[in-house]
Amino acid sequence: KMKVNNLITEIELLDGSVVPINSRISIQDFTRAQKEGLLNKGFLNNMLKRQGASGVNAEDYLNAAFVCYRAAGGKLAAEEFKSICPFDLELLGTIFGQMMTGGKPVEKTKFQASLEAATKK
Repeated sequence: KMKVNNLITEIELLDGSVVPINSRISIQDFTRAQKEGLLNKGFLNNMLKRQGASGVNAEDYLNAAFVCYRAAGGKLAAEEFKSICPFDLELLGTIFGQMMTGGKPVEKTKFQASLEAATKK
């Protein structure tokens, strides 16, 4: 059985503050993020064309945390948020996965599993 990540509902930022995130975003949150260039415009089409993860670019991955932060009522602007959001691919990937599944916990991906194996002490 696949290991499931715990649902992430907050992030500790680099300045030490902890902010809530809401990965159960609305359609409006999603389309607004696309209009602002935070999420790739062709993103959903690519997913639906069964390109799966290859339809996702790095920006989508990195910006998902901000979109979820804003959905939870966060007030920082995107660049400000990104300046204090940790670059943690496991965390960001999990938040991205939650956002894509309507705010549900996501299974650990092979990437996460290999990342964990590589960083185990």
